[in-house]
Amino acid sequence: MNPRFLLSAFGLVFLLATYGVQTSEDVFEDTLRDLESRVEIIENHLELDNKVDTQKSDEKKEVKSGEGGTSASEEEGEDEGAAEYGDKADGDIAEDETTFRAGVVAIQFWPEGKVQYDIDETTLTRGCMVNITKALKEIEMKTAVGGAKCIQFIKKTSFMTSNFVHFTRKDGCWSKVGCKSGKQELSVGFGCCSVGTIMHEALHALGFFHEQARSDRDKNIDIVWSNIKPGWDSNFLKQPPGGTEVYKDVYDLKSIMHYGEHAYTKGDKYKTILIKKPSNVVLGQRKMLSEQDIKGLRKMYDCTAAGSGIAKDSCGASSSSYSGRTFPTRSSFRATSGSRPTYTGRTRPTYSKSGR
Repeated sequence: MNPRFLLSAFGLVFLLATYGVQTSEDVFEDTLRDLESRVEIIENHLELDNKVDTQKSDEKKEVKSGEGGTSASEEEGEDEGAAEYGDKADGDIAEDETTFRAGVVAIQFWPEGKVQYDIDETTLTRGCMVNITKALKEIEMKTAVGGAKCIQFIKKTSFMTSNFVHFTRKDGCWSKVGCKSGKQELSVGFGCCSVGTIMHEALHALGFFHEQARSDRDKNIDIVWSNIKPGWDSNFLKQPPGGTEVYKDVYDLKSIMHYGEHAYTKGDKYKTILIKKPSNVVLGQRKMLSEQDIKGLRKMYDCTAAGSGIAKDSCGASSSSYSGRTFPTRSSFRATSGSRPTYTGRTRPTYSKSGR
């Protein structure tokens, strides 16, 4: 029964009991207005309770996803990196896209391997904050040499800290690449709070691009251009030589930085990335750092038992870069030999639970 009707009926009974058979029109209308006001207050409280219950449910799901259990996406065989396939450069790289596509992207490393950070407690759920801590500790542990930390994530305690990563919740999962001057936002949006996804974004912040963008990828994978959703082709362009491959021994199909095989697909049944040689590797895993991810980070940050060899003034000054990383502009990106669809603009892709 409608609660408004029920309370109104109760009010009418109360009115008759209080005033007997008196049915003065003024008294009746005043009492009815009072009851309607009380009903509105009750409904607002009920709506607030529902919002709180929904938030608590989201927190429980996010905490569970980081406790080593099997997530729903893993059980259904979904692309674990799908939440990162956004509308920024290469999906989840929050650099100015015009500059990113047309110019040189300089990568600055964090001084002495020390990354200052803080967490936005006003936007992130408790479960997500727990997983951020887990992800950062995992990177620290895996990159340590002889028990000594090389890459360190240090909670910011002073407002005087000039360069730091600010973990917050915005639209999707994304990060800048390398150390930037000032406050550097890293978004852990809805669906991005697994430990693996947070590590993926943290590796961007440390200086890594995506694995499938390596200049030597064509020896290992094929990009099926005809299966990519129209308008998203530029997310599959390669880096020039001198990028991520400099820090790794081999092309890394198991990398936590690799796209999944259905990234930006035009339909669930169409794969956009194929492995050239027979392999049981599932592309796009977001469970752990691969051996090559760990080796790459150690080499990038010059890790030894004495710590990181990166200079104290590396961020904000001239430092290592992926020089020559150039891309065609949007206007010049057109189909070639009929193999690549015309770049016509972007709309955010949608995915179903049956695949990516």
